[in-house]
Amino acid sequence: MEAGDLTYGGTFDDSIRHSISNISHLYSTTTENSFRVLQNFGISSDRIHLTGLLSYDNLQDLDLMDPLDILNDLNLDPCLPLILATFHPIPSNPSLIITESSNFFAALRTLSKTANVLATSPNHDGGRKPTLTHIEESVKASNSLHIESLGANRYYSLMSHSRNVPVIITGNSSSIIKKAPFFNAHSLNIGVRQAGRLSSPTQENIQAVQNIIEDALH
Repeated sequence: MEAGDLTYGGTFDDSIRHSISNISHLYSTTTENSFRVLQNFGISSDRIHLTGLLSYDNLQDLDLMDPLDILNDLNLDPCLPLILATFHPIPSNPSLIITESSNFFAALRTLSKTANVLATSPNHDGGRKPTLTHIEESVKASNSLHIESLGANRYYSLMSHSRNVPVIITGNSSSIIKKAPFFNAHSLNIGVRQAGRLSSPTQENIQAVQNIIEDALH
């Protein structure tokens, strides 16, 4: 699944994904570009299937919660724009994650004056601790809210709030690329972690520089 996708932003995804491809027999690809990548590996085309993102089938079947109920439970104003932020480490470049995450969460502090900012915790790649530190500092100095994990259903349900107010999925998580377009939410990809991935026309990719992030969020 998702064979042939490319990511060269400092994670180990590429190496693992292509290693699995080398011991596989059937392949499900998300894009025509991924299809061609596998062909260039010398894999026979009749073993490669252009399926699109299979997780969209699961999203269609989800029994979503009412996003207004979630926002009320979190004491957030349901009438304000919503920014869902997730920022993961960059395992191959620990110093870069310090720079990128500090700029990112400084920008979110500014936006928290006019929008609901809800930050979830980073994954457990190397470099998690400084990212968490920047989240905690940002929350203390703003109206932001930090939750370890919303869980898939609450996360997707809040994305669906895009029917009511502007919703921005931002940071450097793959959900910006894969999930936000499904819910017609705005996608703002920050920094280098997702470099190489194809993205939808609704996505904007920007440098992890505070004023650039603030301008893009506005």
